[in-house]
Amino acid sequence: MKSTAEIKYDDIIIADAHLNGHDHDFCKNALWGICNVIKKAKKVSTEHWDWTTKLNDLYALSSQMVFWDEDMKTLVLYESDIKISATNKKDLTKCGFTVGKKDGKTALSYREKDFSDVIFGLKLFVDICVSTCGDFAEHIFHYGDISIVFEGADVNAKIEEVQNIIAYDRGLKGTLSEDMFDVISAVDRAFIHAYDEKMNELGYDFGNRLWGASDYTEIAYVKTGVKSKNIFSRIKIIHIDGKIQLRLYFNNVDNHREHIENAPQYIKNVFAFEGGDCRGASCGFCPSGGKIYTIDGKEYYKCMYCLGVIENPSVERLADYIALFMLFNPPKKTKK
Repeated sequence: MKSTAEIKYDDIIIADAHLNGHDHDFCKNALWGICNVIKKAKKVSTEHWDWTTKLNDLYALSSQMVFWDEDMKTLVLYESDIKISATNKKDLTKCGFTVGKKDGKTALSYREKDFSDVIFGLKLFVDICVSTCGDFAEHIFHYGDISIVFEGADVNAKIEEVQNIIAYDRGLKGTLSEDMFDVISAVDRAFIHAYDEKMNELGYDFGNRLWGASDYTEIAYVKTGVKSKNIFSRIKIIHIDGKIQLRLYFNNVDNHREHIENAPQYIKNVFAFEGGDCRGASCGFCPSGGKIYTIDGKEYYKCMYCLGVIENPSVERLADYIALFMLFNPPKKTKK
């Protein structure tokens, strides 16, 4: 997992707004403690037991708890009807927490002696996340980055950084696991992942960001390692029925006429098809006046928004799609 920048104890300078009347050094020690407990929790994660998924549970639990007494070493759930499963209790014990009862309420404490005031640090960090980071509070806590409490901290920049980390960790598979993409069929999902893998091999990716609107989403591929973010291809997902389209971008089609004329029909149809004709000023969508080229002796004048659209792409034809993409986007020759 990619992680946020390493925080050292001496780096911690807490803004007055986050102290809530408490001593600065006391808060500093407490935040240092919970920061290290989160780090420790991640280290004990394994393939079969992933603590990182439990950090969100710890965040949600502690956000609904209050201190039991003035020593601030125990939190209790103020909603007595909330239950913690036996599995979650066992998970919490793996990183030093103890779940018990105080006057019939579920209580959380920290039994280890490696860091002091961990419970206070937990509650302080969670409350700051909730009040400062809004919808991203859970993720800020999950990554254990307490730098949002620092004096002079740019919280908006930190939120953007965590957004990028979330995208990095999730990748395309994680992104498409959202409920809104359940409409995608298993066959189309297999194509998306296969195409994504091939594009990654060629040095292109979708930058962990999706484009679109309420009725569709696009996975847009750009060249990695370059400043320019020109889009080289897209996969469009139609939300209403889950159907997908592959879109490739072409320039100077006539330069590759021989290849296209001798390609399988489903490749030739990408260029030689009925409709989508552009007549310059009469086309309200195409500012450049469309693409002009000749296939099998017939001249075509296609709108730039219609050319290159492949309906219902399939894994079986992926090799031909990639060959076509490379024809128009050949790898640059390295200088000897």
